[in-house]
Amino acid sequence: MIELKNLSKNFDKKVAVNNLSLKMEAGKITMLIGPSGCGKTTTLKMINRLIDSTEGDILIDDKSIYDLDAVTLRRSIGYVIQETGLFPHMNVFDNIAVVPRLLKWNERKIQDRVEELLELVTLDTSYIHKYPLQLSGGESQRVGLARALAADPNILLMDEPFGAIDPINRAKLHESFISIQEKLGKTIVFVTHDINEAIKLGDKLAILHNGELIQHDDVTNILYDPENEFVEQLLGHDRNIKALVLKKNRDYIVNEGFLKVRRSDKPENIQAAIENSNSNRAMAVSRKGCFEGIFVLELSKRTGRPRLTLIDDAITVEKNNNLQETLSLMIEAGEAQLPVVGPHMEFLGVINLKDIFNEFRGQDR
Repeated sequence: MIELKNLSKNFDKKVAVNNLSLKMEAGKITMLIGPSGCGKTTTLKMINRLIDSTEGDILIDDKSIYDLDAVTLRRSIGYVIQETGLFPHMNVFDNIAVVPRLLKWNERKIQDRVEELLELVTLDTSYIHKYPLQLSGGESQRVGLARALAADPNILLMDEPFGAIDPINRAKLHESFISIQEKLGKTIVFVTHDINEAIKLGDKLAILHNGELIQHDDVTNILYDPENEFVEQLLGHDRNIKALVLKKNRDYIVNEGFLKVRRSDKPENIQAAIENSNSNRAMAVSRKGCFEGIFVLELSKRTGRPRLTLIDDAITVEKNNNLQETLSLMIEAGEAQLPVVGPHMEFLGVINLKDIFNEFRGQDR
C-alpha cells in the first residue's frame, strides 16, 4: 500500500500540492484526475522522488521512502510517461532490458523476461531488433509499458501514458492494459485528465483541484454520489451513460434468441435452418467454435429469390469490452444484436441492445 501523509509541495511561492493525505490500495488502480495544474503529476513524481516534498511523508508498505536511497527506490518502481521515454539509440530489446541490467540480472534471464513481456503486451519477438523510430505510437507505448514491468515491480506509476495515442489505438491499449492488470494485479497510480479514461480503467478515483484532494472513493460511489458541484462538472451531465463503462459485456452474454450454424455446412441446409427460424440470419462458427461471420438470407433484388450471403467481416465485440463501447458501436452500426467473442475469436454468444437499454433505465430509477 502507498500512503501519502500530509504531503505538500511548494515551488517558490506557488503551492502545487497542499496537505494531501491519501491511501492507495495494493493491487488496485488509483486514478489521479483533475484540471491542468491541480498537482496530479507533481504528486506522482513525489512517490518515486523525482521531486521531493516540501512537507509530509510517503509510506510504501509502512516504510518511509525518505529512509531509502532514491536510486534504489526508482529502480523498484515502474514508470511510464506519455511520450514513452524510449532511448532512440537502443532497440526494443535493450530498452526493455535497461533496469534488469542495472540490477545485474544474467542475460539468459533477461532474454526470457523480454520475450515474456512482449507476449504480455501483445507484441511478438520480431520487434526485438526494431528501434523506436520504427514503431507506431501504440507500439511504442506497449514497449514503454513492457520496460516499466521488466523488473517485476510491485508499483507502477503512469503519467498520462495513452494521452498522445489516436482514439482507435487508445481503446485497444485500454483493453490490453485491463487484461494485463487482471493477470498481474499491480499497485498502479495513474495520472489522467480524461474522466472517461479514469472511469474505464480505475478502481478508485482521487479528484484533485488547486493542489487539494476533493474526493477519493470507488468509481461507482463517485459516479452516483459526487462530493460537490466541481466533481459533478468534472463527471459531466451524462453520468449514467458513463456508468455503463463499469459494466462488462461478459455479464450480459446470452445464448438464446439466435441461430448458430457451422460455416462448413451445406448452403441449402443453412438456408433451410434460417427459413425455419424467427430470423433472417445465423451465426457462423468453425468446427472448433470460433466465430467466422454471419449468414444472411434475403431476397435478391435482381431475381426476387432468396439469396444466402456470408458476411465474414461482421462486427464483433469482446467479452471484456464495456457496455458504453458496445452501445456506441451498436448505434453506429444500426445493429440490435452483436456476436461476442473471446481473445482468440471463440464464439461466446450474443449481446442485445434491449438488455443494455434495460441496464441504463435501471440506473435512472
